[in-house]
Amino acid sequence: MKERRYAWFGFADLDYKAAEQWLEDWKSRGWELEKLICGMAVFVPLSRPDLRYSVDLAQPRRLLGAAEDGAGSYDRLCADAGWELTGRWGLIRVYQSKPGRTVVPIQTDEALEADRLRRLALVPAMGAALGTLATTALYAVLLLLIGHSSFYPFQMFYEPAALGEMVLLAALLVWTGYEFCAALAYGIRVWLALERDRAFPRPQMGAARFRSGMKPVLILAVLVLALGSLLSGDIRRSEPLDPAALAAEGHPVVTAADLGLGGTLPEDGLTRAGGRMLSSRTLLQTIDGGGLLYVRREDAAWPWLAEEVFTELSRGLDRDEIREILCGGGGTEQAVDPPAGVRAVCVRYERGSCLLLQSGRTAVRLMGDLDFTDSAILDTIASKMQLGA
Repeated sequence: MKERRYAWFGFADLDYKAAEQWLEDWKSRGWELEKLICGMAVFVPLSRPDLRYSVDLAQPRRLLGAAEDGAGSYDRLCADAGWELTGRWGLIRVYQSKPGRTVVPIQTDEALEADRLRRLALVPAMGAALGTLATTALYAVLLLLIGHSSFYPFQMFYEPAALGEMVLLAALLVWTGYEFCAALAYGIRVWLALERDRAFPRPQMGAARFRSGMKPVLILAVLVLALGSLLSGDIRRSEPLDPAALAAEGHPVVTAADLGLGGTLPEDGLTRAGGRMLSSRTLLQTIDGGGLLYVRREDAAWPWLAEEVFTELSRGLDRDEIREILCGGGGTEQAVDPPAGVRAVCVRYERGSCLLLQSGRTAVRLMGDLDFTDSAILDTIASKMQLGA
């Protein structure tokens, strides 16, 4: 069996000159390219010392004239010049010299080659990068325009896989900007070389290999995290309200019964969300007189995250959809005197009040037609939910 070695090829179209040097480096170590399979280079032991490589860019089929016989006509011209096609990747075509043939260079006019590079690699790469950046910017603007949504950034911590996916998508966005700058910089290098009558420059090998390897890794990581997030299913789950069980697990909630506003009914339920980094427990109860009591407890893995939850909720009260439904509009902040070690914000609205509390690794949000400025109610909430020093 013939010995083979495998290496990731994956060069960007604009780095085709670096790909040629990379293949020559393999040749100097005694290996020649047998074929390219989905961006993977397959090498076999060098069979002849006179082997030469030429790497070029091919016209996309959509740009070929009707009179041409597709990409095959270009390959036949290269074959007549002593070259045979060995592999393809994107617009890159890898040619090897035929045994015993004196080859003619595929590209002989550097000005024409520079124009070909600009049309086939640099302009499309920069255009794609600008398109991605513009689309992302437009999406961000649309999100700002519909800023009444009650989504909070801290909610990404409910699901670590989704958080990781967002981080990687941000990294891909940064990578897109890097690709634009790399294409622009190489285009300027080529233009300056021609203006100063210097040799056609090659991309730096280290940067070219970095570009060939990093983007597939980022895309694969995003896909893996997206699949993991998809398979994990809904992070929310509902169950009957059991205050004693919640207290036993260390995450107690205050109920209508604790505040003297009615008992716990069989239909009262609890909704859980999140995981180890951040988890929430939410209940909505009917109280005496026909009102509603909303209680949401957020437990974070770190105090700084609970502080961030409290801060985001405080700043987002004006656009919070749940608050608008339960309490109405026209908010007026009220002074409250929470127990020691507890941060508090209380706002009175037309149909009820909203109280935010934070202590240690826990943040709490309560809504209802209650007087949260009453120290007895505050003490009961803090005691039942184990907040404060």
